[in-house]
Amino acid sequence: MRVEGKCFECRSVLFDMDGVLVNTEPLKGLAHVLAVRSLGGDASLGLYKRWMGRPRQEVANNYIEHSNVHADLDEYDQLFQEKYFYLLKNHLVSTRNVSKLLTDLHQLNIRIALVSSSRKWMIDYILSKLSLGDMFDSIVSSDDVTSEKPDPEPYRIALKQLGIKPANGLAIEDSESGVTAATQAGLAVIAIRHDFNTQQNLSNAIVEFEYIPALQEILHCFNGGML
Repeated sequence: MRVEGKCFECRSVLFDMDGVLVNTEPLKGLAHVLAVRSLGGDASLGLYKRWMGRPRQEVANNYIEHSNVHADLDEYDQLFQEKYFYLLKNHLVSTRNVSKLLTDLHQLNIRIALVSSSRKWMIDYILSKLSLGDMFDSIVSSDDVTSEKPDPEPYRIALKQLGIKPANGLAIEDSESGVTAATQAGLAVIAIRHDFNTQQNLSNAIVEFEYIPALQEILHCFNGGML
């Protein structure tokens, strides 16, 4: 797959985490269902497809209002985190070929960032459990920003930490919010399609994959591009 007319020198790849590096979107959706049920309400797993990738408090508010449960944001968030942590401990897996891709990028001296809307403890736990913590030159969580995706702030912070211009960076995302944040920060974006983002508009990405692309597939997205 190629984007005709593009000449692109990539010096950094900036990854979203959930749904890209790890298959955690189903776990997050299930954690919300379990949190709602703990409060005496009911919610389906499919609801998460509507709100995946949106700011954390917005998603929590949507579940509280849709399920008509009596809880404030702090109470709901605590329940969600408890359920999510249990699921991470028992069901966490990385996306296939992620470790090889990160290693290949490192061997080419490509700077690597993780730019996620997850809390810092979630990122730290996931990266530690999968032995990926040493792979990133920059990590930006929702705890590090004043405005979450779709605001471009998370990507701008990561680019500043990396010392990379947007024109030399590539983001890999799986949500409409993430694609919007990355493109508004001036980055080219590759989007990953999966079962939980079928309702989301990822058309601002240069190309869509149904899996994490290998290094050569990333190269082939650009006509005359180079890493």
